[in-house]
Amino acid sequence: MEFRDGNTDEFDMQLDMSMAGVGAIMEGPISNHKGSWLMSARRSYLDLVVDAIDTGTAPRYGDIHGKLTYDINPRHRLSFLTLYGRSDIGFSKQEAIDSGQPSFGEFAAQQNTVGMNWRWLWSNKGYSKASLSHSFICSDRDFNNIITSELQIHNDYLEGAVNFRNLNYFQISKTNRVEFGVDGAYNFADYDYYYASDLNRLGQMQPALTVDNSFRSTRIGGYFSYMWYPVNHLMMNWGVRGDYNSINGKYHTSPRLSATWQVSPLLSFNAAIGEFYQTLPTFIISQDAANENLDDTRALHYVVGCDYLLTADTKMSIKL
Repeated sequence: MEFRDGNTDEFDMQLDMSMAGVGAIMEGPISNHKGSWLMSARRSYLDLVVDAIDTGTAPRYGDIHGKLTYDINPRHRLSFLTLYGRSDIGFSKQEAIDSGQPSFGEFAAQQNTVGMNWRWLWSNKGYSKASLSHSFICSDRDFNNIITSELQIHNDYLEGAVNFRNLNYFQISKTNRVEFGVDGAYNFADYDYYYASDLNRLGQMQPALTVDNSFRSTRIGGYFSYMWYPVNHLMMNWGVRGDYNSINGKYHTSPRLSATWQVSPLLSFNAAIGEFYQTLPTFIISQDAANENLDDTRALHYVVGCDYLLTADTKMSIKL
């Protein structure tokens, strides 16, 4: 996912209003048109409408997005990005009764990513990118049983990471290209949650679960990809990735292979096979210390399909 740059020529502003909420976007140039800035903000107002007519409840949510881009010179560009979102909702006991909810309480969540990226065009055949970012997501939820008013769910958690990523691309010739890089992350998580005993879907009594712990871990990875164009409109891609995670001390090597045949500007066929590993979510690991020793999940993907460009901005994909 990429976010567009701001307007490098002039200041622009746009105001939006819909049934969901209001928003604004502002953008403009900086430093003699050597860069740009962009800022947007949105806020829902359904909760204000509900409060005004005194009926039911509605969530409140909003987000802020900002981007700053600066060209040091034609070869070096710096960009800074931040994204923030928040949402919350609450039910009183009477509101829960009126709407047929089994519990009442409050829920709030927020998440943020802030980071910077450096792009270096070190030749007319290659470039490098490096990024450093900090991300987090946190939530606080407390719900009580509508009949007994006893605490049913308490969930207060924080998950985040400091990420580094480097990407390098070089065109060896018209038919041979390589891409390689490294990435790493320092992950942190704090959990404080309680789930009261309750009947599960099988009608069995599930014992209460209480967790209060923290996790710190590091992840290091690297990859290499070789792209070959043996004939016009056909691209073959061989790649391999290596990863290490300190939670369970596992190291994995994952090979990948793909091919794309561009039949026409509108139609292409593709096929791919690859091996993928993923560490278990820390929320699952936090429930039992023995979970730290579990193997990472492994998936072997086989994909064949085609893409067709219906219009300039609409693409249809069929994959098996």
